[in-house]
Amino acid sequence: MNESEVNLAAILNVFTSWEYADHFEGGTLEEVLLRARDQIAETGDADAIQAYEILSDAVERYPGFGDTKILGQSWNQGDMFNSETVACAFELPSGEIYVSYCGTGDGGWIDNAHGVTEASTQQQEEAARYFDYLVEKYGWTEEDHIIITGHSKGGNKSQYVTLMAENNDLIDTCYSMDGQGFSDEAIEMFKEKYGEEGYQEILDKMYAINGYNDYVSPLINPIIVKDHTIYLETTENPDGGMRGDYEGFHMVNMYFRYEDGEFISVLTPETERGPLGDLAERLSEYLMSLPDDQKDAAAMLIMQILENLEGRTVGVDGDHVSVDDILSFGADTIVPVVFNIIGSEEGRQVLADLLRRFSEETNIHPAIIGVTVIVLAPLALNLLVSVSLLYKLVKFIRDMIEKLGEAFAKAVEAFSAFIDYIQDIGNDFIEWIKSWGKTADYSWFRTDTRMMRRISSELRSQQTELDREAQRIRAVRKSVDFGLLTKQALYFKMTSLARNLEYRADELGRLAQALEKCADQYEKNERKIVDHYQTA
Repeated sequence: MNESEVNLAAILNVFTSWEYADHFEGGTLEEVLLRARDQIAETGDADAIQAYEILSDAVERYPGFGDTKILGQSWNQGDMFNSETVACAFELPSGEIYVSYCGTGDGGWIDNAHGVTEASTQQQEEAARYFDYLVEKYGWTEEDHIIITGHSKGGNKSQYVTLMAENNDLIDTCYSMDGQGFSDEAIEMFKEKYGEEGYQEILDKMYAINGYNDYVSPLINPIIVKDHTIYLETTENPDGGMRGDYEGFHMVNMYFRYEDGEFISVLTPETERGPLGDLAERLSEYLMSLPDDQKDAAAMLIMQILENLEGRTVGVDGDHVSVDDILSFGADTIVPVVFNIIGSEEGRQVLADLLRRFSEETNIHPAIIGVTVIVLAPLALNLLVSVSLLYKLVKFIRDMIEKLGEAFAKAVEAFSAFIDYIQDIGNDFIEWIKSWGKTADYSWFRTDTRMMRRISSELRSQQTELDREAQRIRAVRKSVDFGLLTKQALYFKMTSLARNLEYRADELGRLAQALEKCADQYEKNERKIVDHYQTA
């Protein structure tokens, strides 16, 4: 591991995730900094100021670094890449080339969830396509020294690109910073492509640089070997408070030292991994041991929450968490996670640290907080257990609704067939008009009212089934104690569900009645026409 390359990779990752990183093609770092200086001072954005301090210090500290050219930013390539592909290439005065991938942004969290169970995700494939695009655009060859890097999701992308880009043989080194690992399916895909020996050769190019208490890098299945992994003492966020401290464990800005009230472009010292990182690994191993449906549901639920915090409800691929995901995750998964936290040494260390920080920030004595936790903990566990006990009941209701949905779909299909039949009659009538002639059997205007009555009978049958299922739900609702708050929510949900089923049953009844009246009217009109022709 080259310490100078690691330092430069971290600095360039700061630039890539910096919201003031826009530029004209071929511009330099120093030119961008000069243009952004006044804007940043006016906004007072703490993260932006920290990034500016690191980048400005780097330009002053490292000779020639300010002349680094900025190449092929993904967001300046027209519509070639979506909004979650935030990446940038750099050419140093020495000729070295760095390609940096930004972490998860607005719209990218759901893609992270797919990475738990899928061999590859849309954004990983986009990252590889971006690198291959740069190779073609700038004509890079084996003579160039190319380094791939990225932070958080960007670190994961940098690993994926090193393994799966078409031109990955041009990559000399990959520095993944706080980047998560890969699914079982992805690792199997890598090994099938290269064989075990070839796969290990590519891993030899890859290094992990993580914050000591980072909680992302241990997730899923890390593939970078431990001998190629280091941990840095992340700086506590001077502007963030308790929340900022914990966010700072996973911020690339905090890789750098803080001296005399400003960040400088020198990395913090190496250390051992901290308790939060150990806990994240423990929980990740538990979640990865779950069946695929629960594993996928857990990932979708967690990433949907993070996506919502970013201001979106769906990912850039249009996907979002479903009711099935929430039910599959359920308390059967939540309860073991809670006990994994409170039952492990690293979990208790993290909780103790949270208690200390919360006490310092709120000025509430730790003893008071401790007593409050002791009093409320049994209630919280009782709520979790209640949810767990009710989970199977909810699943039963969900399965029942699916079956009813299939029955209703059949009724709709039958009615659609009737509509098609009516349209065919209309078309036949038009054709008959075109070839006007007399007939003795009157078949040209007769409607198959028997089919209409069969469909009506089927709709009546479905109405009865829906009413029956609504009564079953009401019976279950009456037999369960809904005293707790969580159960109250389920009580109202079940009541609403029963009412919806009954409303749908009424709709089917009205539809059946309309069909019957329609058949009666057809038969009445047909008799009048026949009587007219017979007496004419």
